[in-house]
Amino acid sequence: MEGREAGAPLRGGGMGDGFIPGTTQLTRKDILYRLQSSKAKCIITNEVLAPAVDAVASKCENLHSKLIVSQNPREGWGNLKEMIKQENLRGQLAPP
Repeated sequence: MEGREAGAPLRGGGMGDGFIPGTTQLTRKDILYRLQSSKAKCIITNEVLAPAVDAVASKCENLHSKLIVSQNPREGWGNLKEMIKQENLRGQLAPP
């Protein structure tokens, strides 16, 4: 995952943060358009759309992070469920 260390904590709240919901019916062309026009830095998707994202990611210069919601790892993707799990563990083990 380029531009972000795998497993690093998720942070947000800055100017320009936003969500662009999509459906599993999106085509590669739809995904490319949305990523380019929004100048998205990160995408979160599932196993269904991950191959389509991989096919167009090289054309999206602002896209630095790809997160997948899945039980299975995917090459080049951070696993959102694992990141949340690790973040929760850190919070439980950290001193007050």
